[in-house]
Amino acid sequence: MRDRTTLLTTLVLVGGLAAASYWLAEQARRNDSTQSHAGHEVDFYAEHFSMQRMNENGITQYSIQAKRMDHYADDDSSTLDQPIMVAQKPGRPILTVNANRGLMTSDAEDVHLYGQVKIKRAATPIAAEMTAHSEYFLAQTELDRLSTNLPVQIIQGRSVINALSMQYDNGYQTLKLNEQVKGRGKALLVPRGRSATGPLG
Repeated sequence: MRDRTTLLTTLVLVGGLAAASYWLAEQARRNDSTQSHAGHEVDFYAEHFSMQRMNENGITQYSIQAKRMDHYADDDSSTLDQPIMVAQKPGRPILTVNANRGLMTSDAEDVHLYGQVKIKRAATPIAAEMTAHSEYFLAQTELDRLSTNLPVQIIQGRSVINALSMQYDNGYQTLKLNEQVKGRGKALLVPRGRSATGPLG
């Protein structure tokens, strides 16, 4: 009798464990299914967002601020409302970039800026302040580069140049304008032919 009771108890326990295991597995499957169908959704956000990237010596390389930041779990990207970027690497002119909105990759190495984007490069001992205006710019924060494949207007002092695209390297202080470069006043660089490359200032 005792052996039968022991056997029955063992069977009940095994059955209970099997049922519990199945329930847990089913719950996990449902959770995975829910997450896989969740899509591109915000998992957290921050208002008055601010971040800084520093070098090994603790010196700020660049900073990013925004009225609001929304983070997306599926690709670890973030959208920015009214972003302001400031690049201030030692030995290079300070760059300030404003836009209506932005899209930042998980490592913040690429920041896509949209809507009334304005770039301001601070004056240097040998060059006046420069500004650039376009509806889109890609900022490569680690490389200290800015580029756009949309029409852009560049202003420096009394000089104004319009082009269909632009690539700017703040480290080497070079600017490349492609296709139909037109300007007035003293040129920022020698705009001959269908493309122009040269040092700013």
